[in-house]
Amino acid sequence: MSTTVVRVLLNCSPELPWANVREKAEQMVLPLQYSRYDQKFRNEVVDSALKAYKARQEAEMKGERPMHRPKGWKKDEQAEKSRKKESWYKKEGNDAVTFVPATPGSQLQRSYQKKIKDQGFKLKVIEKMGTTLKEILQRSDPFKKKRCAREDCMVCRQDGKGPCTTHGVTYEIECQGCKDKYVGETARNSYTRGIEHAEGLKSRSEKSAFWRHCIEKHEMEQQEFKMSLTGVYEKDAMLRQIAESVRINRVAKRSLINTKNECNYVKLPRAVIEERDLR
Repeated sequence: MSTTVVRVLLNCSPELPWANVREKAEQMVLPLQYSRYDQKFRNEVVDSALKAYKARQEAEMKGERPMHRPKGWKKDEQAEKSRKKESWYKKEGNDAVTFVPATPGSQLQRSYQKKIKDQGFKLKVIEKMGTTLKEILQRSDPFKKKRCAREDCMVCRQDGKGPCTTHGVTYEIECQGCKDKYVGETARNSYTRGIEHAEGLKSRSEKSAFWRHCIEKHEMEQQEFKMSLTGVYEKDAMLRQIAESVRINRVAKRSLINTKNECNYVKLPRAVIEERDLR
Protein backbone atom coordinates (compact mmCIF):
# COMPACT_ATOMS: atom_id res chain seq x y z
CA MET A 1 0.00 0.00 0.00
CA SER A 2 2.89 2.37 0.74
CA THR A 3 4.09 2.03 -2.87
CA THR A 4 0.69 3.31 -4.03
CA VAL A 5 1.04 6.38 -1.82
CA VAL A 6 4.58 6.93 -3.16
CA ARG A 7 3.20 6.82 -6.69
CA VAL A 8 0.70 9.54 -5.78
CA LEU A 9 3.44 11.71 -4.29
CA LEU A 10 5.64 11.29 -7.37
CA ASN A 11 2.79 12.33 -9.67
CA CYS A 12 2.10 15.51 -7.73
CA SER A 13 3.80 18.66 -8.97
CA PRO A 14 6.55 20.07 -6.66
CA GLU A 15 4.76 23.43 -6.94
CA LEU A 16 1.54 22.01 -5.54
CA PRO A 17 0.78 23.12 -1.94
CA TRP A 18 1.59 20.39 0.56
CA ALA A 19 -1.97 20.48 1.92
CA ASN A 20 -3.26 19.32 -1.47
CA VAL A 21 -0.62 16.60 -1.71
CA ARG A 22 -1.52 15.34 1.76
CA GLU A 23 -5.20 15.26 0.83
CA LYS A 24 -4.45 13.04 -2.18
CA ALA A 25 -2.30 10.72 -0.05
CA GLU A 26 -5.05 10.44 2.60
CA GLN A 27 -7.56 9.45 -0.07
CA MET A 28 -5.35 6.51 -1.04
CA VAL A 29 -5.27 5.34 2.59
CA LEU A 30 -9.06 5.45 3.02
CA PRO A 31 -9.54 1.84 1.76
CA LEU A 32 -7.44 0.69 4.72
CA GLN A 33 -9.83 2.47 7.06
CA TYR A 34 -12.83 0.91 5.31
CA SER A 35 -11.17 -2.49 5.79
CA ARG A 36 -10.88 -1.75 9.54
CA TYR A 37 -7.12 -1.34 9.78
CA ASP A 38 -6.33 0.65 12.92
CA GLN A 39 -4.91 4.17 13.01
CA LYS A 40 -1.43 2.96 14.00
CA PHE A 41 -1.10 0.76 10.91
CA ARG A 42 -2.40 3.49 8.60
CA ASN A 43 0.15 5.94 10.03
CA GLU A 44 2.93 3.42 9.46
CA VAL A 45 1.92 3.11 5.81
CA VAL A 46 2.02 6.88 5.33
CA ASP A 47 5.35 7.22 7.20
CA SER A 48 6.90 4.48 5.06
CA ALA A 49 5.72 6.22 1.89
CA LEU A 50 7.11 9.59 3.03
CA LYS A 51 10.50 8.05 3.85
CA ALA A 52 10.67 6.44 0.41
CA TYR A 53 9.70 9.73 -1.24
CA LYS A 54 12.37 11.68 0.67
CA ALA A 55 14.95 9.02 -0.24
CA ARG A 56 14.07 9.58 -3.90
CA GLN A 57 14.53 13.32 -3.45
CA GLU A 58 17.94 12.86 -1.81
CA ALA A 59 19.06 10.44 -4.54
CA GLU A 60 18.16 13.01 -7.18
CA MET A 61 20.04 15.78 -5.37
CA LYS A 62 23.16 13.55 -5.23
CA GLY A 63 22.83 12.71 -8.92
CA GLU A 64 22.35 9.00 -8.27
CA ARG A 65 18.87 8.67 -9.72
CA PRO A 66 16.31 11.12 -11.16
CA MET A 67 12.89 11.37 -9.53
CA HIS A 68 11.27 10.57 -12.87
CA ARG A 69 13.46 8.29 -14.98
CA PRO A 70 13.64 9.26 -18.68
CA LYS A 71 12.91 6.64 -21.33
CA GLY A 72 16.56 5.84 -22.10
CA TRP A 73 17.82 5.86 -18.50
CA LYS A 74 20.19 2.89 -17.93
CA LYS A 75 18.82 1.24 -21.06
CA ASP A 76 21.34 -1.62 -21.01
CA GLU A 77 20.60 -2.52 -17.38
CA GLN A 78 16.86 -2.48 -18.03
CA ALA A 79 17.29 -4.71 -21.08
CA GLU A 80 19.34 -7.18 -19.02
CA LYS A 81 16.65 -7.28 -16.33
CA SER A 82 13.98 -7.93 -18.95
CA ARG A 83 16.05 -10.74 -20.48
CA LYS A 84 16.50 -12.41 -17.09
CA LYS A 85 12.82 -12.01 -16.34
CA GLU A 86 11.80 -13.71 -19.57
CA SER A 87 14.31 -16.58 -19.31
CA TRP A 88 14.18 -17.32 -15.57
CA TYR A 89 13.25 -20.97 -16.16
CA LYS A 90 16.50 -21.61 -18.08
CA LYS A 91 18.65 -21.35 -14.95
CA GLU A 92 18.27 -25.08 -14.30
CA GLY A 93 18.94 -26.02 -17.93
CA ASN A 94 15.30 -26.11 -19.04
CA ASP A 95 14.31 -25.25 -22.60
CA ALA A 96 10.73 -24.22 -21.88
CA VAL A 97 8.12 -23.91 -19.13
CA THR A 98 4.53 -25.09 -18.78
CA PHE A 99 1.86 -24.30 -16.20
CA VAL A 100 -0.65 -26.77 -14.75
CA PRO A 101 -3.71 -26.20 -12.51
CA ALA A 102 -3.29 -26.57 -8.76
CA THR A 103 -4.35 -29.95 -7.36
CA PRO A 104 -4.31 -31.44 -3.82
CA GLY A 105 -0.79 -32.47 -2.91
CA SER A 106 0.46 -31.17 -6.31
CA GLN A 107 -0.49 -34.55 -7.81
CA LEU A 108 -0.92 -33.21 -11.35
CA GLN A 109 2.39 -31.36 -11.27
CA ARG A 110 4.23 -34.46 -10.05
CA SER A 111 2.60 -36.60 -12.72
CA TYR A 112 3.69 -34.14 -15.42
CA GLN A 113 7.24 -34.04 -14.05
CA LYS A 114 7.51 -37.83 -14.03
CA LYS A 115 6.28 -38.19 -17.62
CA ILE A 116 8.55 -35.41 -18.87
CA LYS A 117 11.57 -36.90 -17.11
CA ASP A 118 10.84 -40.34 -18.56
CA GLN A 119 10.75 -38.84 -22.07
CA GLY A 120 14.02 -36.96 -21.53
CA PHE A 121 12.62 -33.48 -22.15
CA LYS A 122 13.97 -30.39 -20.40
CA LEU A 123 10.68 -28.79 -19.45
CA LYS A 124 9.96 -27.00 -16.19
CA VAL A 125 6.49 -27.61 -14.72
CA ILE A 126 4.99 -24.86 -12.57
CA GLU A 127 1.80 -25.28 -10.59
CA LYS A 128 -0.61 -22.37 -10.87
CA MET A 129 -1.69 -20.76 -7.64
CA GLY A 130 -5.21 -21.71 -6.63
CA THR A 131 -7.90 -19.36 -5.33
CA THR A 132 -6.59 -17.44 -2.33
CA LEU A 133 -8.52 -16.49 0.79
CA LYS A 134 -7.85 -12.86 -0.12
CA GLU A 135 -9.61 -13.25 -3.48
CA ILE A 136 -12.65 -14.76 -1.73
CA LEU A 137 -12.95 -12.18 1.05
CA GLN A 138 -11.52 -8.96 -0.40
CA ARG A 139 -13.79 -6.34 -1.87
CA SER A 140 -12.06 -3.57 -3.80
CA ASP A 141 -14.95 -1.17 -3.32
CA PRO A 142 -17.08 -1.96 -0.23
CA PHE A 143 -19.37 1.01 -0.95
CA LYS A 144 -20.14 0.13 -4.57
CA LYS A 145 -23.87 0.20 -5.26
CA LYS A 146 -25.33 -3.24 -5.79
CA ARG A 147 -28.50 -1.95 -7.39
CA CYS A 148 -29.14 0.81 -9.88
CA ALA A 149 -31.59 3.54 -8.93
CA ARG A 150 -33.69 3.32 -12.11
CA GLU A 151 -37.35 2.70 -11.41
CA ASP A 152 -37.88 1.03 -14.80
CA CYS A 153 -35.17 -1.64 -14.26
CA MET A 154 -36.84 -5.06 -14.06
CA VAL A 155 -33.75 -6.59 -12.43
CA CYS A 156 -33.09 -4.10 -9.64
CA ARG A 157 -36.66 -2.96 -8.97
CA GLN A 158 -37.71 -6.41 -7.75
CA ASP A 159 -34.29 -7.25 -6.23
CA GLY A 160 -33.36 -9.70 -8.97
CA LYS A 161 -29.92 -11.29 -9.35
CA GLY A 162 -27.04 -10.10 -11.53
CA PRO A 163 -25.67 -6.82 -12.98
CA CYS A 164 -28.26 -5.10 -15.13
CA THR A 165 -25.72 -3.36 -17.41
CA THR A 166 -23.74 -6.43 -18.54
CA HIS A 167 -24.14 -7.39 -22.20
CA GLY A 168 -24.62 -10.87 -23.68
CA VAL A 169 -26.65 -12.61 -20.97
CA THR A 170 -29.21 -15.31 -20.33
CA TYR A 171 -32.03 -14.47 -17.96
CA GLU A 172 -35.21 -15.66 -16.26
CA ILE A 173 -38.33 -13.63 -15.56
CA GLU A 174 -40.52 -15.04 -12.80
CA CYS A 175 -44.19 -14.28 -12.29
CA GLN A 176 -44.63 -13.19 -8.67
CA GLY A 177 -48.17 -14.50 -8.60
CA CYS A 178 -47.67 -18.14 -9.61
CA LYS A 179 -43.83 -18.48 -9.89
CA ASP A 180 -43.98 -19.54 -13.55
CA LYS A 181 -40.83 -18.63 -15.48
CA TYR A 182 -39.81 -17.13 -18.78
CA VAL A 183 -36.33 -18.07 -20.06
CA GLY A 184 -34.52 -15.79 -22.51
CA GLU A 185 -31.21 -14.53 -23.86
CA THR A 186 -30.02 -11.27 -25.35
CA ALA A 187 -26.85 -9.80 -26.84
CA ARG A 188 -27.76 -6.52 -25.15
CA ASN A 189 -28.04 -5.89 -21.41
CA SER A 190 -30.89 -7.06 -19.21
CA TYR A 191 -31.97 -3.48 -18.42
CA THR A 192 -32.73 -2.73 -22.09
CA ARG A 193 -34.41 -6.10 -22.70
CA GLY A 194 -36.41 -5.77 -19.51
CA ILE A 195 -37.83 -2.42 -20.63
CA GLU A 196 -39.08 -4.04 -23.85
CA HIS A 197 -40.79 -6.83 -21.90
CA ALA A 198 -42.32 -4.33 -19.46
CA GLU A 199 -43.65 -2.12 -22.26
CA GLY A 200 -45.25 -5.11 -24.00
CA LEU A 201 -46.97 -6.07 -20.76
CA LYS A 202 -48.08 -2.51 -20.00
CA SER A 203 -49.55 -1.99 -23.47
CA ARG A 204 -51.20 -5.44 -23.29
CA SER A 205 -49.68 -6.39 -26.60
CA GLU A 206 -50.77 -9.65 -28.17
CA LYS A 207 -47.10 -10.40 -28.88
CA SER A 208 -46.19 -10.15 -25.19
CA ALA A 209 -45.71 -13.57 -23.61
CA PHE A 210 -46.32 -11.99 -20.20
CA TRP A 211 -49.67 -10.47 -21.09
CA ARG A 212 -50.78 -13.81 -22.61
CA HIS A 213 -49.70 -15.43 -19.35
CA CYS A 214 -51.87 -12.95 -17.40
CA ILE A 215 -54.82 -13.80 -19.64
CA GLU A 216 -54.40 -17.57 -19.46
CA LYS A 217 -53.53 -18.02 -15.78
CA HIS A 218 -54.62 -14.86 -13.94
CA GLU A 219 -57.95 -13.95 -15.55
CA MET A 220 -56.51 -10.85 -17.27
CA GLU A 221 -55.18 -9.45 -13.99
CA GLN A 222 -51.75 -7.88 -14.60
CA GLN A 223 -49.01 -9.45 -12.49
CA GLU A 224 -45.61 -8.32 -11.21
CA PHE A 225 -42.54 -9.98 -12.72
CA LYS A 226 -38.99 -10.28 -11.37
CA MET A 227 -36.03 -10.54 -13.76
CA SER A 228 -32.72 -12.25 -12.85
CA LEU A 229 -29.55 -12.99 -14.81
CA THR A 230 -28.59 -16.67 -15.05
CA GLY A 231 -25.38 -16.40 -17.10
CA VAL A 232 -22.97 -14.01 -18.84
CA TYR A 233 -21.63 -14.89 -22.31
CA GLU A 234 -20.45 -11.56 -23.71
CA LYS A 235 -18.26 -12.94 -26.53
CA ASP A 236 -19.95 -16.26 -27.29
CA ALA A 237 -23.41 -16.00 -28.88
CA MET A 238 -23.63 -19.74 -29.60
CA LEU A 239 -22.85 -20.72 -26.02
CA ARG A 240 -25.41 -18.17 -24.81
CA GLN A 241 -28.14 -19.72 -26.99
CA ILE A 242 -27.18 -23.24 -25.94
CA ALA A 243 -27.38 -22.18 -22.28
CA GLU A 244 -30.85 -20.76 -22.90
CA SER A 245 -31.93 -23.99 -24.59
CA VAL A 246 -30.65 -26.12 -21.72
CA ARG A 247 -32.47 -23.96 -19.18
CA ILE A 248 -35.74 -24.11 -21.14
CA ASN A 249 -35.52 -27.89 -21.18
CA ARG A 250 -34.98 -27.95 -17.42
CA VAL A 251 -38.05 -25.87 -16.59
CA ALA A 252 -41.25 -27.90 -16.38
CA LYS A 253 -43.48 -27.26 -19.41
CA ARG A 254 -46.45 -26.42 -17.22
CA SER A 255 -44.38 -23.69 -15.50
CA LEU A 256 -42.90 -22.18 -18.67
CA ILE A 257 -44.15 -18.81 -19.92
CA ASN A 258 -42.30 -19.07 -23.25
CA THR A 259 -44.42 -19.67 -26.33
CA LYS A 260 -44.29 -22.96 -28.25
CA ASN A 261 -42.45 -21.26 -31.12
CA GLU A 262 -39.70 -20.09 -28.75
CA CYS A 263 -39.38 -23.56 -27.27
CA ASN A 264 -39.09 -25.17 -30.71
CA TYR A 265 -36.59 -22.52 -31.86
CA VAL A 266 -34.09 -23.43 -29.18
CA LYS A 267 -34.63 -27.16 -29.28
CA LEU A 268 -31.30 -28.92 -28.78
CA PRO A 269 -30.14 -31.27 -31.52
CA ARG A 270 -29.42 -34.76 -30.25
CA ALA A 271 -27.39 -37.57 -31.76
CA VAL A 272 -29.15 -40.93 -31.96
CA ILE A 273 -27.30 -44.19 -32.45
CA GLU A 274 -29.29 -46.85 -34.25
CA GLU A 275 -28.55 -50.55 -34.08
CA ARG A 276 -27.98 -52.28 -37.38
CA ASP A 277 -27.78 -55.93 -38.23
CA LEU A 278 -24.22 -56.29 -39.56
CA ARG A 279 -24.51 -60.01 -40.24
